[in-house]
Amino acid sequence: RPAPRAGRPPLSESPPPAHQVLWLFEERLAERYGGFLDVVAGYLKHSAVELRRFAAETCAALLKAKPEKEAELLALLVNKLGDPQPKVAARAATLLTEVLREHRAMTAVVVAEVQGFCARAKADPGARRAAVAFLNQVFLTKGLADVAASLVRMYLALFVAAVDAGELQTKLLAALLLGVNRALPYAPPGALDAGAAAPEVDALFGLAHAGTGPA
Repeated sequence: RPAPRAGRPPLSESPPPAHQVLWLFEERLAERYGGFLDVVAGYLKHSAVELRRFAAETCAALLKAKPEKEAELLALLVNKLGDPQPKVAARAATLLTEVLREHRAMTAVVVAEVQGFCARAKADPGARRAAVAFLNQVFLTKGLADVAASLVRMYLALFVAAVDAGELQTKLLAALLLGVNRALPYAPPGALDAGAAAPEVDALFGLAHAGTGPA
């Protein structure tokens, strides 16, 4: 959703003075907005919890209202899923849900950003759980089959990684099972038929049915 820009004629043409003024205004406005986002990004790292939460709410408000710097704003907000204060991370998840409620077309973009965050947050089980909990709330449809399939693959990959690291906990196992159960009906037929996925699927559902998940 890039912000509209005034059309510019070929370099061989001399633009009217009014157009030159408009272009200059756009450039200066973009610079000011970029500076404002730098301030917001700084507050997202502030030691005060309330300031971090306020900055996250600012990111969400801008995402809902303005197309400018969308990718940067989304990355800033998604990163707050890993905030050391659980209530800030929970607030970030709620804000992302609100953004998707108003802009369903952003679902694939938001999911991809959160999946990237999960890959970066391998050393932080809490951040991983927060990200999975958010993704489990994403509204899916048959039109989002590719998104659903990518979620199923991610849940299985997280399960394998957690088992290999000896970090599989009951809460994470429950969240991964919920995620697979929610996403699978919207994934393309045969999403779990691949031989490479079979052992992970068997192990995941075997743990669930046996009730032997780690505490």
